[in-house]
Amino acid sequence: MTSPAPIYTSAVVFTDVDGRILTARKRGTKRFMLVGGKPEPGEQPRQTALREIREEVGLLLMPEDLELIGMWRTAAANESGRDVHGTAFVVREPITELPRAAAEIAELRWLDPASALPDDLAPLLQTRILPALAGEVHPWDTDHLPAEEFAYPGPLRDQLVAAIQAGAKTATSSLHADYLTGGEPLPRVGQLGNLVDSEDQPVGVIETTAVDIVPIGSITEQFAFDEGEGFASVAQWRAAHEEFWGYRMADDELVVCEYFRYYRS
Repeated sequence: MTSPAPIYTSAVVFTDVDGRILTARKRGTKRFMLVGGKPEPGEQPRQTALREIREEVGLLLMPEDLELIGMWRTAAANESGRDVHGTAFVVREPITELPRAAAEIAELRWLDPASALPDDLAPLLQTRILPALAGEVHPWDTDHLPAEEFAYPGPLRDQLVAAIQAGAKTATSSLHADYLTGGEPLPRVGQLGNLVDSEDQPVGVIETTAVDIVPIGSITEQFAFDEGEGFASVAQWRAAHEEFWGYRMADDELVVCEYFRYYRS
């Protein structure tokens, strides 16, 4: 018998100045979990988190206000026999007062992680998120993410992956025409993927933070630098990319410029 698919959610850690964590109980349930919930069609995890924050506690936050801390699969709190796959974020700044519960939230409650834990916490919060906040390492569950491949397997990919892991490479580029002819969707802000090495093994997670489609003639020195491959000028960047793509490009041909953030998983 095939196991049911996990329930995908985004979960958000709010703290106050004393280090307490905001937990929520939804109507018709008994367990306390974090603010958050399931994605709507087409949403990326960070977008889901921001919408759920707005709906459940009435706070308006920006994408940069959230820090991704992990993604884990555990038993679901309220659906017997199901697993939940939660992508967890921390709000960077503490809040000063208890928000007002809205939508399906029946009760909000502060949790002191330094005290004895109550027995009504959701498994994801108790067994993964609280330990992660305390500094324990639990490998992220990323099997559901697509592979993010840089160049072809071999020395160049190894070089690029090493640059990403070192924080030197925070951007990449590709031909816009390849998406049109290949029928692949363009990268989207907030999408997550497994960074893979030359053995096609995951070595971390990357999250797209910005996407621009620009003529190759408009590439800036800053973008060439952010690609992290040691280019000393835009001309050098362009020559290397035209060699990789296999032809000399006209200035008005479009390039997809993608910025991303790397996470050790």
